[in-house]
Amino acid sequence: MNFKDYLLEMNYTDSSIDRYIQSIGYVKAWCESNRIGFDQLRYAEVERYMASLRVKSIQPQTINNRLIALSIYMDFQESVGLRMHNPIVKLRVKDIRKPVLKTLTLVEMERILHELPSDIIVQVRDKLIYSIMIYQAANTTSLKALKVSDIDLEKGEILLTKTKRQNARTLVVSPVQYALFKRYLEFHQLNYSTESLFIGNIHNTLTRVKEILLKINPSFLNVRQLRTSRIVDWLARHNIRQVQYFAGHRRITSTLAYRQHSVEELKEELKDLHPLAF
Repeated sequence: MNFKDYLLEMNYTDSSIDRYIQSIGYVKAWCESNRIGFDQLRYAEVERYMASLRVKSIQPQTINNRLIALSIYMDFQESVGLRMHNPIVKLRVKDIRKPVLKTLTLVEMERILHELPSDIIVQVRDKLIYSIMIYQAANTTSLKALKVSDIDLEKGEILLTKTKRQNARTLVVSPVQYALFKRYLEFHQLNYSTESLFIGNIHNTLTRVKEILLKINPSFLNVRQLRTSRIVDWLARHNIRQVQYFAGHRRITSTLAYRQHSVEELKEELKDLHPLAF
C-alpha cells in the first residue's frame, strides 16, 4: 500500500488527497536539500522544518496544514510497520486566529432552495444535493457515500453512514425534500444499476452548484458554511447531545465548538455596530 492508497482507504476526499500529497512533496524537498532522510524524520527535525518555514514568513495556518499532512503520513508509516509511533501527532503552531465564518439562517438557506430551478433532472439532482446540505448538514464525504438504500421515504428518514471523521446517524427527511427525492429516485431506478445515489464526480457537481448558489445569494461561501449554519441552527433548537448526534460528531467538544462559533460571530457583528466598544 502506498500513501495515496492509504488516504483513499481512510475516505479522504480527492481534494484533501491532492493537498496532502503536495504538502508531503514540500517536506521531501526540504529533507533532500538538508540531506535528511525523509522516511525517518524525528521530532527535532520536524521542528527545524517548521523554523525554516517561519523564516520564509509562511503563514501559521499553512505550517499547520503541512504538519497535519506529515502527521497523517506518519500514521500511514505506522500502519504498514515502517515507524513505531507518530512523534508529531500533537505538534501544531499555536495562537492561530481563524476568521469567523459567517453563517446563514435557515430561512436564508431555504430561500436559496426555493429559487433553485428543478425543470430538468440535472437541476433536480443539484437541488436535492443542496437540500441535503442544508437540512441534514451533509458534507462532501457524506454526499459521496450516499446510497439509494439509505433513503427511506416511507419512514421519512435518510441514513448518513459512518465515515472516518463522523458517526452514522439517521435524520428526518424534510417535507420540502419529498418531491425531489421521489422524482430523482424514479429517474435513478430507470437509468442506473448502481447503488450510489449521486453518479459521477461529486466535486465537479458541487463546483457547478456553488456557481449557481453564488448568483442567487452572494453571501454563500462554500459547503462548510452550509454545514456550520445548520449546526448553529440546531443548537438554537435542541440540546447539545441531540446536536452531537445530528451532526455525527464523535466528541462533544466538536459540537461545543459550534456554540463558541455563534458567540464569536455575534462579537464580530457587534464590532461592526459598535467598534469603539472593542
